[in-house]
Amino acid sequence: MASLTCPQLDESADVVVVGGGITGCAIAYRLASEGFGAVVLDKRQLYTQASNSNAGNIHQQIIPGSVFEKNGWPWVETFAKTISYNVEAGQEWVNLGEQLDVDIDFKMVGGIVVAETAEDMAMLERKISLERRYGGTSEMVDAAQLRALAPYVSERCVGGSFCAEEGRANPHKAVAALARAARGKGAKFLSGVEVADVRDDVMGGQVVVTDSGAIRARHVVFACGAESDTLLKRIGYQLNNPRRAIQTMVTEAVSPFMHRLFYHARRRITMKQVANGNVIIGGGWPAQHGTQEDYTRTLSESISGAAAIAQDVVPRVGDLSLLRAWASVIAQPVDGLPVVGRVPGKENCWVVIPNNNGFTLAPVLSRMIVEMLQEKRSSSDPSLFDPARAAVAMT
Repeated sequence: MASLTCPQLDESADVVVVGGGITGCAIAYRLASEGFGAVVLDKRQLYTQASNSNAGNIHQQIIPGSVFEKNGWPWVETFAKTISYNVEAGQEWVNLGEQLDVDIDFKMVGGIVVAETAEDMAMLERKISLERRYGGTSEMVDAAQLRALAPYVSERCVGGSFCAEEGRANPHKAVAALARAARGKGAKFLSGVEVADVRDDVMGGQVVVTDSGAIRARHVVFACGAESDTLLKRIGYQLNNPRRAIQTMVTEAVSPFMHRLFYHARRRITMKQVANGNVIIGGGWPAQHGTQEDYTRTLSESISGAAAIAQDVVPRVGDLSLLRAWASVIAQPVDGLPVVGRVPGKENCWVVIPNNNGFTLAPVLSRMIVEMLQEKRSSSDPSLFDPARAAVAMT
């Protein structure tokens, strides 16, 4: 999309949304559907950052891998509170393509977590028990059931768990469809426009100062992911939201053989085969994030580490050629919960920062923030995601 000139101060919007990824586009669609005049600003081209590098998974369950060992069970028990929101989001994704009148390649394929040891199986049983407190639907499977679901897994896998209510969508098609639908309802999308500051307007509301001019708005919603911190600091809010760079890989396209989302109980690996036959390999492997904001680089040790595990647990993957790997920067509050609500001390400024299930939760978090702007009672309890809990003292 070509960059457009930012409206001058004598033009106004009901809501300015900062960030043109999956979250910002979903918010714009909700706003426009409710009759708000929305303007979405992005300093780059729309949906080119984390949303562009996202695998497009629709999660319900907690993805274990190395997370449990790294963060410990108290963290996992807090994170598990998001399961009910994942369940809601999954239900919304089922109908989203039809609602937008676009094929977004959505399929509810289910997700399996494989186990290689009795200890892995015990951990999965504990995980499922925790998830069910919040509406999770995963079930344990033995070795025979696992191979009926996923005949391609290694013989070393002794069983695992299965969640039928997990799926995948094409992230590029989904974000573009949301933006197109929002634009059709009157929302404006302005790319190549960098926000420099957000100031209180003497006439009420906010003035969004950009490198192309300024916009007066009743409300401003920060939905720019890992870049939210920089802008929020300028209005006096510092978030405990560390950034990290991760990388993903993709193989050549082959005939379908892996029909479900794939995870491991203990090892750092996620996989899925997309509609055109490529296998996407992830798992949160680290990439390099330089001091320059836009600089990321893949790491050869992460490529070899992910590839080794992938072919170890799914031998067929070892026969596939790797096409490319890419890195992206993500940010997640340290407690693993999204941040959604009014910026503390700022009546007309709002923030939406997902956790690592940002693609999954976009339909729910966008609805929550628009209901807050309307001062409606939210159909999903937003108190768990209160921005005040994630604030740290400004230094």
